[in-house]
Amino acid sequence: FQAEDGIRDVERSRGLGDVYKRQPVLAEMLNIKPTGEFADYHGYKYGIYGKTTKKLFLGALEQFSGYERHQFSSTIENVGVATGASGNSSIVEEAYELGLDTLVTGEISYHGYLTARDLGINIIFLGHYSSEIHGLRALADHMKEKYPMLHQIWIEMGEKY
Repeated sequence: FQAEDGIRDVERSRGLGDVYKRQPVLAEMLNIKPTGEFADYHGYKYGIYGKTTKKLFLGALEQFSGYERHQFSSTIENVGVATGASGNSSIVEEAYELGLDTLVTGEISYHGYLTARDLGINIIFLGHYSSEIHGLRALADHMKEKYPMLHQIWIEMGEKY
């Protein structure tokens, strides 16, 4: 499948990848005002970072059931969002270099966790599914609007990974 918007071709166009993977929807849900991009994958930045307040962020986080929060810093102001399995040590190090105090991701590797702990970066695990489903739904809405004849079927997972 090759979407005409270039969703599968990150070199030519960011196209629908902005809707799905970069997760502006998730950042908005978490009350983060985007100020930049990070988390490079072959020249494509799929993570968003920005500003928030601790109170707004923690309040918004409550809408996600089953998340895990590992706090290694008392500050929550500069937050990065990189969905799915983006919690590897290189992403955590990049977040640190950007001055982020908190990283929201779906899941994290063992070494990513240790790196976050050692660098004092808060980690929020939403679960792989929960971190990406909002972008997928935004993509589905976009496709339905652009191609009204397209029939969609959602198959919800019983467990939210």
